[in-house]
Amino acid sequence: TEAAGLAGQDHLFALTDAIIAHDAPAALQLIASLHAQSKDMARLCEELIGHFRNLMLFQTMQDPGTLVAAGAAERAEIARQAQAFTLTAVLASIGQLQACLEAMSASSSRRVEMEMTVLRLCSPELAVDVPSLLRRMEQLEQTVKRVQIRASASPAPETQPAPAQP
Repeated sequence: TEAAGLAGQDHLFALTDAIIAHDAPAALQLIASLHAQSKDMARLCEELIGHFRNLMLFQTMQDPGTLVAAGAAERAEIARQAQAFTLTAVLASIGQLQACLEAMSASSSRRVEMEMTVLRLCSPELAVDVPSLLRRMEQLEQTVKRVQIRASASPAPETQPAPAQP
């Protein structure tokens, strides 16, 4: 991993955990650390796309083992992270990362492109592309459903009989 200039699974898990936690400062600090270690930002983006692909496979397949090259501990971690996302969120994230990779070829700073994308992944309200908007709509729908379930589960207030007329 070191010789190839790869970030490695531990960094991908840490970066994904920061995204799950919506912890932009931690994610940006990790990117800064990787940049200081001379990690190529385009390669990091490619690795993160591959990681989110694994999350997608774990969400959609009964046994993704044939398509995901990882040890038992890594599989358990991928499964844990996959549960933290909706499939819509994973697909939107892959789309944003692929757009980032494309933008890097025309950008004067790959690091800035990567930082902006990870910031959008940590703070979905900043993203304005269609998949991200769909992701936000899905989150709103889930919130409305939870509120409706809570409202229907709580007992109705008892009605007080009208006071007797004198």
